[in-house]
Amino acid sequence: MLFDIKWCVNNGHSVIIGETDSLLITKCIRREWKVPWRILHIINEIQELVEKQGFEIKHNFREANRPADKLTSMNHNFESIHVFYSHIELPNQVKGLVNMDMGYSLFQDQNEQTIPYHLRSPIGFD
Repeated sequence: MLFDIKWCVNNGHSVIIGETDSLLITKCIRREWKVPWRILHIINEIQELVEKQGFEIKHNFREANRPADKLTSMNHNFESIHVFYSHIELPNQVKGLVNMDMGYSLFQDQNEQTIPYHLRSPIGFD
């Protein structure tokens, strides 16, 4: 998370909402829980940046964090730090998860409009 926040600051992004599936990290950054000593220096740096820049840190459940989890599991495929600037640049498996998170499927109708996932009938039952 620290790398991500620093990257946003260095690239001129001023409105940031950071999400993590770690309730501990979220509560520590918000100063609601005591910070474990092992991560104190990291949390202090994150707190400083978040407070200075006015960023927001939110907790989300692991089930809602599938695209990030998939990217993390794929990190061995990249030789260096890779930043994806758009949806198009994401690996196909991650695009699908992002679309599902947004409530859309990868399937499109004849008019090339995305059909919301919850409105699409199961495959083979159209």
